[in-house]
Amino acid sequence: MKTYFGVNHSIRIVINVGGFSIDQFLKRDEKLACYDRLEKSLSKIELVGVELLPQTMPPFPWHFGGQRFHNLFVEQDEIIKFCEKNNLKICLDISHSKLACSHFKTSFFKFCEKVAPFASHLHLADSKGKMVKVYKLRKEKLILKHSHLHLIRYALVHRLSLKFGKAMKMMVQDFGKL
Repeated sequence: MKTYFGVNHSIRIVINVGGFSIDQFLKRDEKLACYDRLEKSLSKIELVGVELLPQTMPPFPWHFGGQRFHNLFVEQDEIIKFCEKNNLKICLDISHSKLACSHFKTSFFKFCEKVAPFASHLHLADSKGKMVKVYKLRKEKLILKHSHLHLIRYALVHRLSLKFGKAMKMMVQDFGKL
């Protein structure tokens, strides 16, 4: 894959590993069975030159035209356990994880502190929180929060790859060197 992209490092591929249900959240043993199936599937893939990054997910995604219940890569402890057991990194999706923390009534900042060391890529997008600065790009409105600034700094220090939307790129440029 490296030759197709003209780079010397592993190609990062962000994946949604599935694990949603239609009517309600899965029971603990059902979730564990999903994680086991995922481990078996990943063990069959040749990952030379590729870094697969399961994305953190929101608890209530919109899949196939309706609200569903996401069960995998939503809760902090499950994410950490899976990453440690499988020597795997993740894509830390800030908006998804903020939604999960709001649903579970847990600290988003603590979630990020615990999960960020397992992140190889960050998706930064809008989510409710303390506003630092608001930008308007066409009709799009995006809010940058203090937690985003901390994660951007963490990402830059640890050389993580970042996926910025157009509005986020403008904000990072305005804030100068972090």
